[in-house]
Amino acid sequence: MTEKKYSIGIFGLSRDLTLEVTDVINTVDSVTIGKFHICETWERFPFESLEDLKIVILSAVGYIESIVELLAAIKKQNPNIEIILINFAPNYSLAIKALRFGVRDLLQFPSEKETLAESIKKSIQFIENSNHFNEHNDNLYSLVYTDDVTGLYNQRKLFIDLDQLVHRANSGEGNFALMFIDIDNFKSVNDNKGHIIGSLILNYLAKEFRKILRETDLIYRYGGDEFIVIVEDVSFETAKQIAGRILSGILKKNFHIDRERKIQISISIGLSMASSNTTSVKEIIEKADQMMYEAKKKGKGTVCVWDD
Repeated sequence: MTEKKYSIGIFGLSRDLTLEVTDVINTVDSVTIGKFHICETWERFPFESLEDLKIVILSAVGYIESIVELLAAIKKQNPNIEIILINFAPNYSLAIKALRFGVRDLLQFPSEKETLAESIKKSIQFIENSNHFNEHNDNLYSLVYTDDVTGLYNQRKLFIDLDQLVHRANSGEGNFALMFIDIDNFKSVNDNKGHIIGSLILNYLAKEFRKILRETDLIYRYGGDEFIVIVEDVSFETAKQIAGRILSGILKKNFHIDRERKIQISISIGLSMASSNTTSVKEIIEKADQMMYEAKKKGKGTVCVWDD
């Protein structure tokens, strides 16, 4: 038995016509009737009902201007919804205007009653193709902007996000903190333990960063053993506390190679703040990078901040 997964709404039709339309819908696989609304005017159209619907079947009886306004309002509420209009006589002027709103069909009843089933099937096919296209786009997005070792955002995504954030900060719409994180003595780990262990450590740290930070905080693998964290709309003091929390969260744990071997991981963090005075993406990164190297000079395993 085919699973019924597409909900159809029937709006504005008379009771007798609703029953006729229902009979047709029941012959189509993969759909179920989700909403009924029998009304004589569109003034009380239940827009709140559109959220969970994939297809709506509407009466096209009435003034063209009113129907066009209704179509515009429906598409504004749910841009992806499929619309089928039902009328009792040809209306070419309405048909032309309806097409501009992506209406699937304008059918005449009862002469085109049998066409309704095919129209619904076409709507379902379009929805499924759109879903497939969106999934494909999501996969492409992941390939382009995700680091394949850690699953974090990559440097390409970092610069796109920073362009927007620096512009926002320059406009006085908010600030952000940028933390440049480097794993201490990572070259030694790669040389002595091998690059596979090195990659596992990178992946481990990515997971730990996610545990420590909020879902809204942005984490990137900058390259090699370097990470960048961006925290939006925070004070200087709060940013320092977050950096300290990241540091302590990593220092108090060991990475276990196996049951007998473990590695104490240490990181150095450089922190800089962006504000309306920040001139460029390069500036905010370089400040944090310089502070990270200051942390290295001070013995590693610490946080240094750029204080303007």
